Amino acid sequence: MDHHIDIRAIAEPDLGITEGAVLSALVQKLHLALVDLDCDDIGITLPNHRNRPRTTGNILRLHGPRNGLHTLAEGEWHKRLSSHLEWTDVLKIPATTGHRVVRRARPKHANVEQLRARRMRRHGITYEEARSAIPDTVKQKPIHLPYVQLRSRTTGQPFSLFIHHGPIRKIPESGRFNTYGLSDGNATLPWF
Repeated sequence: MDHHIDIRAIAEPDLGITEGAVLSALVQKLHLALVDLDCDDIGITLPNHRNRPRTTGNILRLHGPRNGLHTLAEGEWHKRLSSHLEWTDVLKIPATTGHRVVRRARPKHANVEQLRARRMRRHGITYEEARSAIPDTVKQKPIHLPYVQLRSRTTGQPFSLFIHHGPIRKIPESGRFNTYGLSDGNATLPWF
């Protein structure tokens, strides 16, 4: 990973458009572009994210080879969002950086109703059986990770894509990225 592009989300509070909504739409469109390009060498970070209070921040940073980033930036996939985005040029990554694995996090306990629905699907049981197996008193673990709201192309259902930024490392590790720009294994991205 030797180059990057920063994309800043611009909110319009008067219209109810938040930075988070813009980033969610951007990641949805980026996903489709990465699928179309059959690209596995571009990764993303959220350099302004915070876990507490939970926020994605307002910048999506794309990391990758210079030519791949140019190809992505020149595409039409982001044009409908252009009035809500500010792009940098393709820039060289600073020499002194740390590295992080940025991957999808899948919360184990979203809520009791989701756990019951999952149990019903997996075990072919009724709602009453699932309710007795998973009572209302099951403690839910709070999730303190930034996320974007996306919509499944397959089912049309909305879902939250939680993004975990691992600890900062001194040594980078190469690897591939999925169609959301997240590490499929231990591939790191520069952190600066």
